[in-house]
Amino acid sequence: MPPGTGKGTDIVGDVRVESVTWSGADLITVEADPGRPSYPTGPQWLDLNKNGIIEEDVTGERALPVAYPRDTDAYVSATFTSKTTHIEYDLPPGILMVKARNLLSAAQPYFNSVPTTIVDNTLSLPQTKIVNPFPGSVNFGTLELVWEFSNNGGQSWTDVGTSKNELYVTLAAPVTAPVYHTPIFLSIAASAVVAAAIESIVIREAWYQLQTKLIKTKNMTQYFSGRRLTYYEQWDTTSDNVGPLLASRDGKCGAFAELFINALKVAGVEFTPIEPFQVASDGNFENMLINSWPFVGVGAVNIILNFRIYNYSNTLSNPAINPDTTDGGVGSFTRKNQDGEWEYYWGANVEVDELIGLPGQNTENPKSHFSDHWLVKISGKYYDPSYGSKFDSLLDWENASVGGFSRTFHHNPFNHSIILRKNTEGLDVKTLPAGM
Repeated sequence: MPPGTGKGTDIVGDVRVESVTWSGADLITVEADPGRPSYPTGPQWLDLNKNGIIEEDVTGERALPVAYPRDTDAYVSATFTSKTTHIEYDLPPGILMVKARNLLSAAQPYFNSVPTTIVDNTLSLPQTKIVNPFPGSVNFGTLELVWEFSNNGGQSWTDVGTSKNELYVTLAAPVTAPVYHTPIFLSIAASAVVAAAIESIVIREAWYQLQTKLIKTKNMTQYFSGRRLTYYEQWDTTSDNVGPLLASRDGKCGAFAELFINALKVAGVEFTPIEPFQVASDGNFENMLINSWPFVGVGAVNIILNFRIYNYSNTLSNPAINPDTTDGGVGSFTRKNQDGEWEYYWGANVEVDELIGLPGQNTENPKSHFSDHWLVKISGKYYDPSYGSKFDSLLDWENASVGGFSRTFHHNPFNHSIILRKNTEGLDVKTLPAGM
């Protein structure tokens, strides 16, 4: 027998599972978040050095997430090779066999055992159907198979390695694409713990994650996983939808509203109406002041514009700069201080100034001066994903969130200040056409 070659049955113990591929019409492709290295195609599990461990520092090795809707069939194929030598079998059909047993290592039981299947001398398991391996509810955990090999027609079996993939079982097929890793983790991982089988439970569990204001990224590599997603940690962020939010990990209210909506849609929520809501002041050219902006006394000014009475005024640090036209979304009255922290800063006169108030997602002191704000309406409730708060009505949201309103006041073409008023009427915030 030539060196490095085995014919027949003598070195069966050296066989190892090398790759595992999940497929089928219902397979959900989970993609890496934007801004991260894309996930490779091909086998979802690949162990090139056959040591049974997927190592991030071994180029090409991988254990990708695998996702299916509940109550659907799955298909799996696999390849086997030798750990130390090249095996060349030359046996009649029906002698070489493989099978796999599942280990229940997810939040809910699953049934994905691979039946005993005859393989040819190349030791490749053809695409094999597994009937309804993920029944009943959503699920999350590890899709783990212990593979076994027989070289004597099934008279005896030898363990030849274990494949492990992160498992996501959704309520139904996603109703949006692409399916990014962080949103599907946000909705499915928590829902699996309670065996969610209806949309309202998935919505509830996904919302619980946003309520913590501690949401983080998910990725197949540790380096990109567990990173904080922040709401206006940088007050000049331009990320206003889910893609840029996942790429930059810092975003505006619209980005977090879309993240919540996206997390529900990739989980298969399709029958419950999910409506994005954009709200703004009812007054022309006004901005909302999100708590907390304390108004003391009755104010020193009395300016009436558009039937609104502004009793307070702050001068700009540079009155010649018009924040309506030069701020690029930030405003000439915001800056980073010498400690690298964002703050509002003014000129000589300051009647109303921001205090640290409502913390946002992973941010203790987000920006709090806006022309509009995004909410999400589901089943008559108003969700504010940026702040992790839920309300029974828009008025409840306004009363809890909006301390007042401001606008730029033009004394002359080269001299501007900010005039402010309390939110006392409860009638200022209006709904704008949703553009999400």
